Amino acid sequence: MLMPLITYTNAAGKTASVAADLIATIDPTREDGSTLFLRDGRSILSQDTVAELQSKLDALREASQYLVITDGITAPGAVAGGARIYIDSGTGDLTIVYSDGTVKTIVADT
Repeated sequence: MLMPLITYTNAAGKTASVAADLIATIDPTREDGSTLFLRDGRSILSQDTVAELQSKLDALREASQYLVITDGITAPGAVAGGARIYIDSGTGDLTIVYSDGTVKTIVADT
């Protein structure tokens, strides 16, 4: 299950996400939404209520405690400079494809 990200509209009018910095506090005094203060001191105005924003932060903090990999996907292609870990749709095995195209099973689903 994918967690909803906390999004806001940045100064350039584009949608941005706060998921990269989970250490934050919320100003509960606003009635028309809430202000989220990030670890680096930046503040973000949100249209979410304090309760909605707190719920999203709690879900993101919980999700950050473990890694979730979607089960049963088609094998991805290689990507330059990285590796992709996935659960193979045909075998159910935890698999990795390296940047040179080499594919290895990490753990077999037995």
